[in-house]
Amino acid sequence: MLFRSRLHGLLALFREIRPDLRPTFVALVLATLVSQSQRVVVQSMLPLYAGAYLHLSPSQIGMLFTISGVVVFAMIIPAGFLMDHVGRKWCTVPSTAAPALVFLLIPLTDSFTQLALLVGIAGFAQGLSLGSLATSTYDVVPPHARGRLQALRRTIAELGSSFAPLIGGYLANQFNPGVPFLVYAPLLIFSATLLAVVGRETLER
Repeated sequence: MLFRSRLHGLLALFREIRPDLRPTFVALVLATLVSQSQRVVVQSMLPLYAGAYLHLSPSQIGMLFTISGVVVFAMIIPAGFLMDHVGRKWCTVPSTAAPALVFLLIPLTDSFTQLALLVGIAGFAQGLSLGSLATSTYDVVPPHARGRLQALRRTIAELGSSFAPLIGGYLANQFNPGVPFLVYAPLLIFSATLLAVVGRETLER
């Protein structure tokens, strides 16, 4: 009974969004879930793949995450400029599509340099995604429900991404640490396609 009442409450909250913007909100929620999941997969599976298959040292693996962090930091201001002057989708779509390419290519790498290049691209995508999904959601939802709908978006994403390490670990154990990347790549492609085709540009010009 409690679950049913909560579900009805969430549906009522969802209906407060304008009907023409509801598909965009759904696309943004899915994109947030997939983006959160891919970051967790990188954090949990990349060290396993780099250590077990490329035989990289701990210092080299640490350097990969340093490269990612530097690129993410460098993209903060350019991402804000794109969001405010060009369009929200110029951040949300590439930030979801680029990791798909990275995930497809990671299992094909055979050196630190190749993996570092892909990690840099993933950092570029993460830099674009920082704030862009939240900003787009802020544009879509009505002012009186922004806090609750933003919380709903993040709650769904956090719940979904919490299973990413478990799924990734299972796939890595059954096959190899490169398989989780291949499994999550189609989800990223699907999410990016939804943002590009279904999602509306919300920047007011």
